[in-house]
Amino acid sequence: MDKINYIVVFYLGTRRVNTVSSSTYFIRKHLNFLQDNKIDLARVTVVLNSDIHDETVEFLEVIRSFKPYYTDLRVVIRENKGLSYAGWNEVINSCIENDEEFTHYFLMEDDYYPGCVEFIDMCKSKMVGDVGYVCGAQTSKSLASLFKVERTAGMSIGMLKGEAAEAAYNKYGSSLVTLDNESKDGYGIRSLQIQAMFLDFVLNSGYSLIGMEDISSSIFLHNRTGHLFSTIKQQQESGERSWFLAEYGDPDKPRVFEPIVEWSLYKPTGIKYITMPTNVVIARHEGEA
Repeated sequence: MDKINYIVVFYLGTRRVNTVSSSTYFIRKHLNFLQDNKIDLARVTVVLNSDIHDETVEFLEVIRSFKPYYTDLRVVIRENKGLSYAGWNEVINSCIENDEEFTHYFLMEDDYYPGCVEFIDMCKSKMVGDVGYVCGAQTSKSLASLFKVERTAGMSIGMLKGEAAEAAYNKYGSSLVTLDNESKDGYGIRSLQIQAMFLDFVLNSGYSLIGMEDISSSIFLHNRTGHLFSTIKQQQESGERSWFLAEYGDPDKPRVFEPIVEWSLYKPTGIKYITMPTNVVIARHEGEA
């Protein structure tokens, strides 16, 4: 029987792009989705990357207000370092060290959630043979070129096989690669390096990476047209608050991942659809929340 630990990491602080009115909107969206659709999970682990006491308390109050159908919901509060990757890794390593066996770990970020109820079965259908990690879209050419790697998750969220995590841990003392990244650094070059490298221990332990582009679509939120790697400082200086959505995979197949957007807040001044290489369709939204 499958035992899945759904690990979602929340960041409490300034974001490059604000798509919701409050950070607690994200946690409500995740827990409501899992509860309403009765997703079969052995555990839900909520990780708070938090240096901000008031927001931490607010998050805990929201979590306590839920009466989920699952009984094993755990909260980890950690120093805000290493982004989602370090949060995932800390939980996975702890499970292995404490002999808590999970067949799979589902790794999620706070501002994305599953686009369909069948997301677990879809990931499992791709996890055959030596596949250790299934992500929404596999290779990010820009990341691969920048850090000279062949294999990288273009969308880092996805499903990790438990035995692959344990093999990496036994070989390297850690399931995932992490880099120390202070929250004050923003989403800079080292943050991109983490994304490009976080699966290296798994991939060097006899397991492979695969995307889901052939059986699904995934929506990715970019913060500025033409400036995929822009920083918070650049965005603040430009005064630009535009963002756009890029769809990867097959648009005629079920949507497996999508960003969390509180659509009622936005009155777009215009929407442009642009055909990109590899059949990516982009819709750009501009406006104030």
